[in-house]
Amino acid sequence: MTVSTIGSVAEFVTNGVTTNFPFYFKFLANEDLSVTYVNPLGMVVPLTLGTDYTANGAKDESGGSIVTTIALAGPGQLIVSREMDPDQLTSLRNQGKFLAETHEDVFDRLTMLIQQGFSINSRSLNRPYGKDY
Repeated sequence: MTVSTIGSVAEFVTNGVTTNFPFYFKFLANEDLSVTYVNPLGMVVPLTLGTDYTANGAKDESGGSIVTTIALAGPGQLIVSREMDPDQLTSLRNQGKFLAETHEDVFDRLTMLIQQGFSINSRSLNRPYGKDY
Protein backbone atom coordinates (compact mmCIF):
# COMPACT_ATOMS: atom_id res chain seq x y z
CA MET A 1 0.00 0.00 0.00
CA THR A 2 1.02 3.60 -0.43
CA VAL A 3 -0.02 7.01 0.80
CA SER A 4 -0.63 8.56 -2.61
CA THR A 5 -2.25 11.84 -1.52
CA ILE A 6 -0.91 14.65 0.62
CA GLY A 7 -4.33 15.85 1.76
CA SER A 8 -5.82 14.74 5.03
CA VAL A 9 -8.82 17.04 5.34
CA ALA A 10 -12.11 17.05 3.40
CA GLU A 11 -14.75 19.77 3.67
CA PHE A 12 -18.36 19.43 2.56
CA VAL A 13 -21.36 21.76 2.40
CA THR A 14 -24.38 20.32 4.22
CA ASN A 15 -27.85 20.73 2.76
CA GLY A 16 -30.32 18.89 5.01
CA VAL A 17 -30.57 15.97 2.56
CA THR A 18 -27.15 14.38 2.01
CA THR A 19 -25.88 11.79 4.51
CA ASN A 20 -22.99 10.18 2.57
CA PHE A 21 -19.75 12.16 2.31
CA PRO A 22 -16.93 10.45 0.34
CA PHE A 23 -13.34 11.62 0.78
CA TYR A 24 -10.14 10.63 -0.97
CA PHE A 25 -7.35 10.23 1.58
CA LYS A 26 -6.18 7.04 3.25
CA PHE A 27 -6.75 6.37 6.96
CA LEU A 28 -5.81 3.29 8.96
CA ALA A 29 -8.66 3.05 11.50
CA ASN A 30 -12.07 4.67 11.94
CA GLU A 31 -10.85 6.15 15.23
CA ASP A 32 -8.20 8.12 13.30
CA LEU A 33 -10.88 10.39 11.86
CA SER A 34 -12.16 13.58 13.44
CA VAL A 35 -15.56 14.72 12.15
CA THR A 36 -16.87 18.21 12.91
CA TYR A 37 -20.12 19.90 11.90
CA VAL A 38 -20.45 23.68 11.66
CA ASN A 39 -24.19 24.31 11.79
CA PRO A 40 -25.99 27.17 9.95
CA LEU A 41 -25.61 29.37 13.06
CA GLY A 42 -21.82 28.90 13.00
CA MET A 43 -21.66 26.65 16.06
CA VAL A 44 -18.91 24.00 15.91
CA VAL A 45 -20.18 20.56 16.92
CA PRO A 46 -17.80 17.57 17.14
CA LEU A 47 -19.55 14.39 15.96
CA THR A 48 -19.16 11.02 17.68
CA LEU A 49 -18.24 7.82 15.83
CA GLY A 50 -20.98 5.21 16.19
CA THR A 51 -23.55 7.73 17.43
CA ASP A 52 -23.56 10.56 14.90
CA TYR A 53 -21.82 8.85 11.99
CA THR A 54 -20.20 5.68 10.69
CA ALA A 55 -16.96 5.50 8.73
CA ASN A 56 -16.14 3.24 5.80
CA GLY A 57 -12.88 2.49 3.98
CA ALA A 58 -10.20 2.09 6.67
CA LYS A 59 -6.89 1.07 5.02
CA ASP A 60 -8.32 1.68 1.54
CA GLU A 61 -5.78 3.59 -0.54
CA SER A 62 -8.51 5.47 -2.42
CA GLY A 63 -10.14 6.85 0.74
CA GLY A 64 -13.47 6.24 2.38
CA SER A 65 -16.70 7.88 3.40
CA ILE A 66 -18.59 9.24 6.36
CA VAL A 67 -22.29 8.40 6.65
CA THR A 68 -24.16 10.59 9.12
CA THR A 69 -27.09 9.12 11.06
CA ILE A 70 -29.22 12.16 10.16
CA ALA A 71 -29.06 14.68 7.34
CA LEU A 72 -27.23 17.72 8.67
CA ALA A 73 -29.02 21.05 8.25
CA GLY A 74 -27.66 23.45 5.71
CA PRO A 75 -26.11 25.58 4.72
CA GLY A 76 -23.50 24.23 7.07
CA GLN A 77 -20.15 22.56 6.82
CA LEU A 78 -18.90 19.05 7.58
CA ILE A 79 -15.16 18.69 8.08
CA VAL A 80 -13.48 15.27 8.04
CA SER A 81 -9.83 15.15 9.02
CA ARG A 82 -7.30 12.46 9.80
CA GLU A 83 -6.03 13.08 13.35
CA MET A 84 -3.93 10.20 14.61
CA ASP A 85 -2.36 9.68 18.01
CA PRO A 86 1.43 10.05 17.63
CA ASP A 87 2.34 6.57 18.77
CA GLN A 88 4.01 3.53 17.22
CA LEU A 89 2.51 0.29 18.50
CA THR A 90 4.13 -2.16 16.06
CA SER A 91 7.00 -4.18 17.48
CA LEU A 92 9.52 -5.42 14.91
CA ARG A 93 11.65 -8.28 16.26
CA ASN A 94 15.15 -9.46 15.40
CA GLN A 95 15.27 -12.80 13.66
CA GLY A 96 11.55 -12.61 12.91
CA LYS A 97 9.79 -12.96 9.61
CA PHE A 98 10.02 -9.99 7.28
CA LEU A 99 6.39 -9.15 6.62
CA ALA A 100 6.40 -6.42 4.00
CA GLU A 101 2.79 -5.45 4.74
CA THR A 102 3.59 -4.84 8.41
CA HIS A 103 6.59 -2.69 7.54
CA GLU A 104 4.62 -0.77 4.95
CA ASP A 105 1.83 -0.06 7.47
CA VAL A 106 4.44 1.39 9.85
CA PHE A 107 5.85 3.63 7.10
CA ASP A 108 2.34 4.66 6.01
CA ARG A 109 1.54 5.65 9.60
CA LEU A 110 4.72 7.72 9.86
CA THR A 111 3.94 9.43 6.56
CA MET A 112 0.42 10.24 7.75
CA LEU A 113 1.74 11.67 11.02
CA ILE A 114 4.16 13.89 9.08
CA GLN A 115 1.27 15.05 6.88
CA GLN A 116 -0.76 15.77 10.01
CA GLY A 117 2.08 17.96 11.32
CA PHE A 118 2.26 19.86 8.03
CA SER A 119 -1.51 20.35 8.08
CA ILE A 120 -1.39 21.81 11.60
CA ASN A 121 1.56 24.02 10.67
CA SER A 122 -0.18 25.33 7.54
CA ARG A 123 -3.02 26.70 9.71
CA SER A 124 -0.71 28.55 12.11
CA LEU A 125 0.86 32.00 12.06
CA ASN A 126 4.44 31.87 10.84
CA ARG A 127 7.21 34.37 11.47
CA PRO A 128 9.21 35.12 8.31
CA TYR A 129 12.93 34.24 8.35
CA GLY A 130 15.05 37.14 9.53
CA LYS A 131 12.22 38.90 11.37
CA ASP A 132 12.41 39.22 15.15
CA TYR A 133 9.05 40.32 16.49
